[in-house]
Amino acid sequence: MVLDAARDHVIGVRTDDDALHPAHLVVVATGRTSRLPAGLLAGGLPAPDLLRVDGNLSYTSRVYRRDTASPPPWQASLQATLAPTARRGGTVVALEDERWLVCLFGADGQSAPTDPAGFSAYAASLANPHIKDVVSHAEPLGAIYRYGGLGGQWRRYDRIRPWPRGLAVLGDALCVLNPLYGHGMTVAAQQAVLLARMLDAHGPAACGHFQRRSARTLLLPWYLSTSLDLGWRPERAPVAALLARRYLARLLRRVPEDPELYRRFLAVQHMTASPLTLLAPSPRTRRGGARP
Repeated sequence: MVLDAARDHVIGVRTDDDALHPAHLVVVATGRTSRLPAGLLAGGLPAPDLLRVDGNLSYTSRVYRRDTASPPPWQASLQATLAPTARRGGTVVALEDERWLVCLFGADGQSAPTDPAGFSAYAASLANPHIKDVVSHAEPLGAIYRYGGLGGQWRRYDRIRPWPRGLAVLGDALCVLNPLYGHGMTVAAQQAVLLARMLDAHGPAACGHFQRRSARTLLLPWYLSTSLDLGWRPERAPVAALLARRYLARLLRRVPEDPELYRRFLAVQHMTASPLTLLAPSPRTRRGGARP
């Protein structure tokens, strides 16, 4: 990205071979390793403030063959990590082409081994029986892969004044969310739709307003993920984060025996419903069942 510092607008993109490609609009969607902060400094603008919350999370994954002759009555099964004590978790998800994806989580420095015996032992240490069963009995279809460095970070481009005309930032280049909660692609899609609408209405001049509006798409997912991840820090978390973590722990204890509550939880998780829907009593509770 190249700025015309005198008039505060982008003039193009300079590639690694030092070639300048002119442009009236530059959309930065280059992920968590985006070099845009350095580009802003080179153009005479400040780098954005950086918010960071890191639960020291890792994912270790392997794909297995799925037996379609006697399929289980579920498509996905999850055991979540939860601060400050549940450092291990995992999920098994049905994929296309008759495959399972098994992903083992580790938080606060925990990580599943990448050798088959260690991977199997880690899966067996979980309370979720479905993960252990797939790892123990299904045929592996590939190597084991581990991914780390998955902490959340939000670069506050919405606070930079003046914002260059014709420059828009979205997706992980703007905000990286803990992938455990599954919000990243949803938020990026919301931002892309918002940008398209604003460009149709106002052209590249809308980019500054877009950065401020895009921050609103992040408020809820950032609060949800950081409220939980702050629990891994040694210092005491804010009261709001403590309350959110306590409520989630009680909700997750009820989910296995309350399908209607689980559906509402998934709707919130997928950002198609407000978290307030989780406060409504389920039919089971209204009939006198257990409360969270």
